[in-house]
Amino acid sequence: MNSTITNDWDILHLHEVPYSISTKTFWSPSHWIPFFPILTPTHEHPIRSIILVNSNIPSDSFVQLPFASHDVVNLNFTSHKLLIVGIYNDGTHNNTISSLNTYLSTIHNISLYTPIHTVILGDFNRHHALWSGDRCPRRTRDPTNKAMAEPLVELLATHALQLALPPGTPTFWSARWKSWITIDLAFVSSSLEDSILRCHTEHGHGSDHHALVLHLDLRLARNPFAPRPLYRETDWGKFRDVLGERMTANPVLAEQLDSSQAVDSAVTALTENFQEALRQATPVSKPSPYSRRWWTKELSLLRKQYHKAERKAWRRNATEERRQEAAECKVQYFRAIRAQKRRHWKEWLEEANERSVWLAYKYAAAPSNPPPLTSRR
Repeated sequence: MNSTITNDWDILHLHEVPYSISTKTFWSPSHWIPFFPILTPTHEHPIRSIILVNSNIPSDSFVQLPFASHDVVNLNFTSHKLLIVGIYNDGTHNNTISSLNTYLSTIHNISLYTPIHTVILGDFNRHHALWSGDRCPRRTRDPTNKAMAEPLVELLATHALQLALPPGTPTFWSARWKSWITIDLAFVSSSLEDSILRCHTEHGHGSDHHALVLHLDLRLARNPFAPRPLYRETDWGKFRDVLGERMTANPVLAEQLDSSQAVDSAVTALTENFQEALRQATPVSKPSPYSRRWWTKELSLLRKQYHKAERKAWRRNATEERRQEAAECKVQYFRAIRAQKRRHWKEWLEEANERSVWLAYKYAAAPSNPPPLTSRR
């Protein structure tokens, strides 16, 4: 998420998230609104699917729909009658697929704003020629794999869902099969086929899965950007001068406060004077979604080497040596990031002044959101 430019993406789906993230009540990345499955996570049943919505999308244009699973998150974009389903499908059973099939069949009875378009995306852990193509015939022809994939194929046929990702697109390197496999998928309802601009994969973010990217022409509404006043940089001398000039030009005299209407007018005038003085004396923040203070030129070089090695390792005819080289570059790159972060923030705290100490407090303190209420019963 830290490498994702806010304005480029509307929705992020994460699957197989660390247990530490799924249990953080206050976990809320900057510029993103997280949505978790409605069931409480446990060590036996951790959360394995999260959807994040860009905070510049109006919150009244979508709503989370309940789904009794640790592996599914549903969002209904009521403005477009669009249902987004983020799913992690366990590789050992089809319980989630069966529940989703039933849910899609009955959603007309449980949703106030019935969606007519559907997008389902995530890690499905299934092999079938429909999405694997001819990349590995022995895997798609395996009787066990065919039987496990059949409920998903039936769900697609029942609800008129189409594969958005080109068949055979590699998304994960399987150590078991010693080949690339296609298990991360995106399906859209037939009514959305004409809205698909592109569906492809990206890499370089450190995961063993490729990121699946789906571009849809939907034109969602946006919240206008509102610059934030930087009150800690207010020029208080200028504030006093501007306020004095306005108070002199429009003085509030005690003898004029002879009615409730006059008092209300005086309060309004005073408020406007203070606000105008603050506007003139206070700078505003510039839009910078991801300002990585700790980044260095050395990290840029390591990232370039890592991406170059990964591109070579992901070729269809790549050797085991190429893949090992890419793995070593990945470890070196992310280890250097962790070391540079520790070094930078340690030096930054040692040199903190009366202004930056408040920023340090902001980073260290948890947000003031109240935790969700739970019952012991």
